[in-house]
Amino acid sequence: MYKKHSFTEAFIRNLFVWIFIAFAIFPFIWIFSASINPSNTLLGQSLIPKNFTWDRYIEFFTNEQHPFGLWILNSIKVSGITAIFTVILAALGSFKPTFGSNVSSDVSYGGYIPIITEHWKIYFLVRTESTD
Repeated sequence: MYKKHSFTEAFIRNLFVWIFIAFAIFPFIWIFSASINPSNTLLGQSLIPKNFTWDRYIEFFTNEQHPFGLWILNSIKVSGITAIFTVILAALGSFKPTFGSNVSSDVSYGGYIPIITEHWKIYFLVRTESTD
């Protein structure tokens, strides 16, 4: 059945896992370190800069020409609302095959099927017009 591993086997496995995690995370740490380094160079950069600055992040979220903060907030709103409506429609649509015919399932099922199929019509319409 299940064989209990010895301490050394578990230690070696965990060591390999942590080494792979370090290799996976290190590029992100290096990029973040470069972003807070005020010298604008990667040559001679230490992992933790001596005098770091948050100016790039402040400019990134407060830029009037490219309002990335507003764009991210709008994306979160749209994805959250879409997720909520998808769960609601899926839950209401499951009443039809489960509990038979009732008013809520007829309305939800009638709205759920067109939502699933409508994006395919748009996809094929765009695809056929772009091939001309």
